[in-house]
Amino acid sequence: MEKWINMVEMFVTDPSREKEVDEWFQNIHMPDVMKTPGYLSAKRYVMKEPKHGRGKYVAIYEIETDDIDKTLAIREQYIAKERELGRTPDQLFPGLFLRIWQWVVCKQVQALSKDKG
Repeated sequence: MEKWINMVEMFVTDPSREKEVDEWFQNIHMPDVMKTPGYLSAKRYVMKEPKHGRGKYVAIYEIETDDIDKTLAIREQYIAKERELGRTPDQLFPGLFLRIWQWVVCKQVQALSKDKG
């Protein structure tokens, strides 16, 4: 199985509503993403010093699959189901846009970890 990450850099267009978007991300979106076969973890970070016009947040999803295109296509199907259930940000937060600045998928080619023993 190959290891991948899907990294999404984003920001909320209305800073006064960040708390409700944070709650959606933690309680709805990340659990929805984790239902997708092959997705191993979902983490969200806030940038130390966000640059003007760039994303403030970065979400990183770890994926393990032999066919990344198939896995991403399945994720798209799950997104369509989430839309049917009214769980996407544009449906839950009318007038608020969770702007995606960057969306990339990267294959792991090397790894080194500290021994935690």
